[in-house]
Amino acid sequence: PLEVPVDEDAASAALAPGRGGAHYATVARVELVDPARPGSAGRLRAGPGERLGLLAASAAGAAAARSHGGPFAAVEILSEDGDPVKVAARLFDALHDLEASNLDRIVAQPVAPVGLGRAVMDRLRRAALATPPPER
Repeated sequence: PLEVPVDEDAASAALAPGRGGAHYATVARVELVDPARPGSAGRLRAGPGERLGLLAASAAGAAAARSHGGPFAAVEILSEDGDPVKVAARLFDALHDLEASNLDRIVAQPVAPVGLGRAVMDRLRRAALATPPPER
């Protein structure tokens, strides 16, 4: 049997790069938002004076987000057709590019948690959890 370390355990987080939550943190708050879910439109809209970024898995996902929200100060599309290999390969570059755009918040669209999608969703969840809440 294989032993699976628990991510919340500080000792297990040191076993490999990327196991700690802060590893994927951005300065801008990251939120997972599915534009197809009812009630998501409010989270896809920029607030007054807010610089909002979009991390879309596909061109269709970006179009859906734009139809429900925005305006987006920066948009990164991981793969035009949502190919899981391309999505996974572009994830970190896209997050870095969005981070360089001096955004207040990044809305990231979830991907199907199947195959490579599981790894992508793990990284997106970690980025969302590790991002500090906005100051009020």
